[in-house]
Amino acid sequence: MTRKKYDRDIYDEDYFSESETSDDEDIELTDEEKYNIVEYYWDPWKNTHLGQWVDPVDVEKYLLAEPRVANYQYQHLLLKGEEDIPVSLYNNVLKMCRDLRIPATKQKIFQVIYSVLKKRNDFCMIHRDNYHWTRTWGKNLSINNTY
Repeated sequence: MTRKKYDRDIYDEDYFSESETSDDEDIELTDEEKYNIVEYYWDPWKNTHLGQWVDPVDVEKYLLAEPRVANYQYQHLLLKGEEDIPVSLYNNVLKMCRDLRIPATKQKIFQVIYSVLKKRNDFCMIHRDNYHWTRTWGKNLSINNTY
């Protein structure tokens, strides 16, 4: 008789302890799990022009960076024929934020899109607008070389 009562008590203790911990605690993601999530969503971009210059480590850095107060206009960073890239990047970054448990605000998503496009453009093409670093560098060079 005591054996049946003892088995039932152990079962009840295990049941209650498991249910309490799973509901109360939110499990923190490890760095490896965060990287795996970003790599999973960045995988379709690896074979594109963006994937040549930006890797999942960069995207993870952009996602986990502190949000800055700025108006991220990325239209001047797009090449001809890339009108659909911001929409698909927006959807991927939104999914990454949800899986990483980061607040997915428009400001955060536009910050990541801007950072990805800016890094690509820093290496592969020169924009002659006021935002690219070569603009001010070229002006300083021409000022210093006046005879």
